[in-house]
Amino acid sequence: EKLPEFCQQYFDFNSGIEVAGKQKVVSFIGPTGVGKTTNVAKIAAIFSMEKNKKVGFITADTYRIAAVEQLQTYSDIIDLPFAVSYSGENLKDLIDSRFADCDLVLIDTPGSSWKDELQLARLKMYTEADFIDECQLVISLNTKSSDLKRIINKFSIFNPDHLFLTKLDETESYGDLINLKENYGLPFSYLSFGQDVPEDIEVAQAANIRKYLFGDYYA
Repeated sequence: EKLPEFCQQYFDFNSGIEVAGKQKVVSFIGPTGVGKTTNVAKIAAIFSMEKNKKVGFITADTYRIAAVEQLQTYSDIIDLPFAVSYSGENLKDLIDSRFADCDLVLIDTPGSSWKDELQLARLKMYTEADFIDECQLVISLNTKSSDLKRIINKFSIFNPDHLFLTKLDETESYGDLINLKENYGLPFSYLSFGQDVPEDIEVAQAANIRKYLFGDYYA
């Protein structure tokens, strides 16, 4: 019986995005191919459809035409305001003019190679401005442990507030859930495990993490 109890306490620091009162602006950063755009859409759908909040999308991922089209499609389906940010310098104006009445504004940034200093530098505008309330570092659990370490070390210059863990359905080794907690102490926000919007996501609560670590044994 001690294991579930330990797990509950060990992962007790995790929480999803919380919106109360004033507008919240959340930026999503991370390497390419971790599913940032799909997961931004999942969060938008949850807050607009389940929590009845007014949500807006901004994509700064202008390098990938597909990312813009993908979010545009989601915004049409969920019926949410959407804009493309071509420069971090105009971001505040964009939010004030287009998203003033939104409870939650989600910013999808370009996926950056953690080996490319120039690409990483471009993200500063979307993470360091004082009106950005929260920065979520999106990482995929099907990444090798050694690469995960390098990725988090590189992206740590942006002082992310949470780790957002994706692709739990594409791996069977969940030990990194413990490694990430031990090595970085950053709270986890969400666990994502598939392409379906918005079903394939859950808050990274201890009980949900336990399922991955111990399977049906302690479910």
